[in-house]
Amino acid sequence: MPRSYYWRRPLVWPGIGVWIGDSCPEVITHRQVVVRTKNPDGKSKHDAEAAKLSEKQRKKNSELLKILRIGDRERRVQAICDLAGFSCDDRVRKALEDVLLSDPDAELRKQVATAFGKTKNPSVVAALEKAKAEDSSREVRQAAYRSIIMIEGY
Repeated sequence: MPRSYYWRRPLVWPGIGVWIGDSCPEVITHRQVVVRTKNPDGKSKHDAEAAKLSEKQRKKNSELLKILRIGDRERRVQAICDLAGFSCDDRVRKALEDVLLSDPDAELRKQVATAFGKTKNPSVVAALEKAKAEDSSREVRQAAYRSIIMIEGY
C-alpha cells in the first residue's frame, strides 16, 4: 500500500462519501452582521442633545418625517438633509435607518448614508455596517463605508 498523506487511511462510508471520524463542514445559510460599539455604557453627547429639542422643532421634525415616508423624490431628499442633523432623536434616527436599509430607491439610501457620515453620531454605525455588508447597490455600500470612517476615524 502506498504511503498516504494522512497518518491513517481514512474510512469512507460506501455510497455516501463521508469520512468516518471527521466532522462535517459547517454550512452557512445566511450572513449576519455583528457590530461592536466602542461606548459600552451607551451614553453620548448626542443623548443630551435629544433632550434639548424644543416643541417647535419636534413639530417640524414630525412634518419632515411624514414627507420622508410619502413625499416625492426631491422632497424626500430635502427631508433627509434636514433631518440628518437631528439623528440624536430616536424617532428621526429610526426613520432614516429604515430608509437606509429598506427603501427601494438606491439614491435615497446613498443620501442617508452620506448624511449620517456628516453628523458623526456613533449610534448610527450599526445601520451603516449593515448597509455596507448587505446593500445591493455598490454606491450605497461605498457611501456607508465612507460614513463609518468619518464617524470612527481610521
